[in-house]
Amino acid sequence: MPENKRQETLKSLKETHSSLVTELLSFPLKADNLSIRSRRAHLDSRLSEIEEAIQIFSRDKVYVKIDS
Repeated sequence: MPENKRQETLKSLKETHSSLVTELLSFPLKADNLSIRSRRAHLDSRLSEIEEAIQIFSRDKVYVKIDS
């Protein structure tokens, strides 16, 4: 993957991570209803995916498989 594309993707991932953390912090500490609990669980899983992707794109070289 070209360096500029990797940097661009990493920047986008970090922005998404920041917005998800902000959204997660806006929830009340005590989640009484099902919709808030499920939304929080969804955000937690999405954050895990984003953090894993940030680790991958933080490497010096990223290889992308091209399906043929």
